[in-house]
Amino acid sequence: MKRVKKKPVITANLTLGETTVDNPMFSRDHPASRSNPRQIKAILNHGESPIAAMYHRKEQTGIDEIDVRTAGEFRRLFEAAAGGSFGSSGDIKEFVDGGGYPDILTDRQARAAKDLAAVHVHLGSVTYAAVERVCGQCLFINQIDTRRRTQDAISEQLKAGLKKLAIYWGFRTDNRRKRA
Repeated sequence: MKRVKKKPVITANLTLGETTVDNPMFSRDHPASRSNPRQIKAILNHGESPIAAMYHRKEQTGIDEIDVRTAGEFRRLFEAAAGGSFGSSGDIKEFVDGGGYPDILTDRQARAAKDLAAVHVHLGSVTYAAVERVCGQCLFINQIDTRRRTQDAISEQLKAGLKKLAIYWGFRTDNRRKRA
C-alpha cells in the first residue's frame, strides 16, 4: 500500500507590511552612514498578533506605538509567569545523573506573577481580562466573542487598559491636571 503525503495546511493570518526598526548591527564606534545605518527597514507580519493587526489599522483602532510597547511588556510578563509552559508538546526534559529535579517555581516566574497580580489590582478584573486575553493569550477580539456589541466593549476595555498600563509602567505620562 502506497502512503500519500498530506500537504501541510497553513491557516496563518499573513498580512505583510514594512516598518523601520533599530539596526542591531549598528556600530557606535563609527558615524552613521549608508553602510552603517542607525535604522533599517524590516518586514512585519501584521497578522502575527492582535495588537500588531490593530496597530496596522491604527486609524480605525486608535492603537499607537506606546500601546504596542505596553502590550509587549504585558506579554513578556505573562509568558514569564507561565514559566515556559508554552513549549511544544514534543519538548522532553530528561534528568541528568546527579541533576535532581528542577525548581517548581523560579524567581523569574515568581516576580512576573507578583507583577501581574499588581497589574490585576491596578486595572480591575474586567479590564485585566480583556488585556490578558488579547495581549497575553494572543486572541483576536473576534475569537473571544462573535457578537459585535461585545467585541466593541472588549476593544474599549483593551484600549483603556493599555493606556492605564502605559502610565503605570512609565511609558506614557498622565497630562491631566490633578485636583487638589
